Amino acid sequence: MSNRQIVLHIGFSKTGSSALQVFLSQNQNLLASYNYGYPEIDPYHFEKAKKGEISSGNAHLLREVLHQDTQNASLNQSARLLTHFLSANGRNSTLIISSESFGVMTEEEIAFFSRLLRQFSLDVKIICYVRRQDQYIEAAWTQWQSKLSDSLQLDLRTNPDVVKSRIDPIRHYVANGWHEGRDPAPGFSTANYLAEHPDIAVLKLNPFVQYILDQKITLSKCSPGEFQRIDPASTNHREKHNR
Repeated sequence: MSNRQIVLHIGFSKTGSSALQVFLSQNQNLLASYNYGYPEIDPYHFEKAKKGEISSGNAHLLREVLHQDTQNASLNQSARLLTHFLSANGRNSTLIISSESFGVMTEEEIAFFSRLLRQFSLDVKIICYVRRQDQYIEAAWTQWQSKLSDSLQLDLRTNPDVVKSRIDPIRHYVANGWHEGRDPAPGFSTANYLAEHPDIAVLKLNPFVQYILDQKITLSKCSPGEFQRIDPASTNHREKHNR
């Protein structure tokens, strides 16, 4: 019996990654009919791609959890997350995961990712595209200068301190944000979840990742960019807890 196949798309910036991710997201059901699974590992970026917008693919969350596991010298959370999405997409389907963030992994993270894939006995096929440096610079400037103002103003309103630190918001939540009581999405309260699941707090597991694993759901409306500070004594916190 052959190993389960996984197609890993390393979406280097300015190589048409967003166009490919838009196609994959918008044709998820069609792909499934041909036994190709394109799971919503990262619901925020998946939904952006589905709308035809620029995103970081469907696996940015997996990559950031892997980054944190590498820091902790443990594959606990990334292994459980990958298990969840492998089981959700059928035993015979080929899994497709795509993210630009795979292209900026450290050697240590690559070694951990390789270990993770071997742990699942996966037949891995890697796809990546490169671009001439002069064309890359021209394309990067055209895109970035056109969207800088609107994107910056939006981020400053929703999460000014993270923007000031110049840290990717998903990486910030996985590494620090949940420790600070921030919420990764309007419908999820980090403080409430940890209060209701003290064992998760003791084990120092990421509550949002744990929620996805426990509920076995796709959180298509969750936006990791919409972080908020949570005051456990605030009215909003109590209202969320009572819903």
